[in-house]
Amino acid sequence: MSRIVPLQKLPGNMFTALDAKPWPLDQVNKPNFYLIVSYRGVQCSFCKTQIMELEQKLSLFIDRNVEVIAVSADNQERAQKAVEDWSLAKLRLGFDLSFDAAKTLGLYISSATKEVEMPRFTEPGIFLIAPNQTLFASWISSFPFARPPLDEIIRCIDFVIEHKRGPRGTLNF
Repeated sequence: MSRIVPLQKLPGNMFTALDAKPWPLDQVNKPNFYLIVSYRGVQCSFCKTQIMELEQKLSLFIDRNVEVIAVSADNQERAQKAVEDWSLAKLRLGFDLSFDAAKTLGLYISSATKEVEMPRFTEPGIFLIAPNQTLFASWISSFPFARPPLDEIIRCIDFVIEHKRGPRGTLNF
């Protein structure tokens, strides 16, 4: 299975939403974008920082008509633990991100080095998805450090909406 490139449709049934609502939500008015933030799991302190910041900035995405969800390969119990331990009240979380979907998205997959980790989990990534559920842009890392600041993602969204820019990176060699 090869990695998708911008303008290609995302695979279906990639994960389950903790609130049991479908993703993306069926809406009469489609959002400007969907944003999927993939995190390593509840064990990751770097993820905790990023996801808690995402919760704090969620209204900035909502103001731009962006539907946001954070997902991991954690099981339902671990995803619920993240909600509780990280005091998440508004941010939707998804769990059981399939490794086939993760590979299609281009996410790196790691194996546990500590007992608190899942046997396998994905490394972080951020995916900006167009309303027709095709990839618009992605930011992927093979390591928990050096994630793009959420303010830069917001700036990107503002720019492409204001200037009516299409996705980049569409040439597939």
